[in-house]
Amino acid sequence: MSISESIEKSVLELEEQDRLHLLLKLLESLEPKTESSNQIENWVNEADSRYQAWKSGKMNTISKKEVFRKLRNEPEDDH
Repeated sequence: MSISESIEKSVLELEEQDRLHLLLKLLESLEPKTESSNQIENWVNEADSRYQAWKSGKMNTISKKEVFRKLRNEPEDDH
């Protein structure tokens, strides 16, 4: 097993919060420390918040079919 495969395996075994933290650090490492790194952190926090709301059933969702129907301004299907 290569080093990168070993690291990947270890990372995927981390708790969700730890994986999100690591993701944020990796994204920050790709950009210089600027105002944009705060934006990345804000997006990661927002994505996590939405994911947690969805997981706990607090967020209403709609199907892909419904999303595209609304985008096309089609009337609701009564079936």
